Amino acid sequence: MTEETSDDKNEELMILREYVANNKDYENIIKRLEDELREVKESHNQEKKSTTSSKDNSITNNDESSADKLEQNVDENVIALESTVKNLENKLSSLNLDIKNKDNIIEKELENKGLLQKHLKDKETEVAILTKQLMDLRKQDDDVQRRMKELQAQLGSVKEINKSLESDLDNIKNELKVVKENEAQALEQLQVLDAEELKLQQELAQLRNTEITQRERIAVLEAQLSEKGAQIDNELINVKSELAISKESEITNKETIAQLTKNISEIDNELTNVQSELAISKESEVANKKMIAELESELSKSESIITSLQSNIEISNSNENEINETLVKLRKELSDTKSESFSPNDFILS
Repeated sequence: MTEETSDDKNEELMILREYVANNKDYENIIKRLEDELREVKESHNQEKKSTTSSKDNSITNNDESSADKLEQNVDENVIALESTVKNLENKLSSLNLDIKNKDNIIEKELENKGLLQKHLKDKETEVAILTKQLMDLRKQDDDVQRRMKELQAQLGSVKEINKSLESDLDNIKNELKVVKENEAQALEQLQVLDAEELKLQQELAQLRNTEITQRERIAVLEAQLSEKGAQIDNELINVKSELAISKESEITNKETIAQLTKNISEIDNELTNVQSELAISKESEVANKKMIAELESELSKSESIITSLQSNIEISNSNENEINETLVKLRKELSDTKSESFSPNDFILS
């Protein structure tokens, strides 16, 4: 661009030099004609003087006719020279006016050329700035595309993790359901065993009361035995037999109670284990729900970021289109400006 401007300036300087040289030729011609006119006037004056002196001599020599003829020739020559000088002066005035007009045109064209060159330089600077902005926007667009791909990859990974956690959560929910069912069954068994234990304890209490009653009765019968003797032997045998049965029943009940107590203890342990597993399952469920909530939050943020990036990409594409349109417009203006730049032929005088 600067080389073209320099070539244009060199051409303009050459044209101006030719124009000045032509003006100098005209000035030399005018100057030569003025010198000739001045010489003619001087010659005319000298001829007049010589004519005057020749008249004086001719009076003495009586040669008036040839003096008149010579004066007439001189006057004709002077008139012709004056007419030529007048024509030359008119041409000189017209030429000076033409030169002045051409000078004004040249000065105006030079001013316009300077303004056009300044406008051209400003447009070139604006084109360079817009080109840099376009390159920056394309680089930013590439960065946004790369970041968007990374986020989409992370989003896919998060979705896979979320699916895995949801599957684990479903498994934990199923296990929790089974544990709750086992807990309900254990509680039912525990209630049944508690009822049986209560029943056996009541029976044991009754047996103890019966034993106490029997012992008291034995003591009474033994006291009466010494008094009544053999009559009471049969009753004593019967009472002892009942007492033995009661003891056997008590032993059996104690064994049953011990077995029930052992069963209750086992059920309590199992219930404790079930409750522990239930607590762990609940903690795991809470942790998984929390993790899922966090992942869903991250997923929402990632989707929001992707949406924002897509919006930024659309804005960048819009800005890029606007810059491209501006560049096309500026290049057209540059082309129009160059075509509107004055032609070197404008400086050549006709």
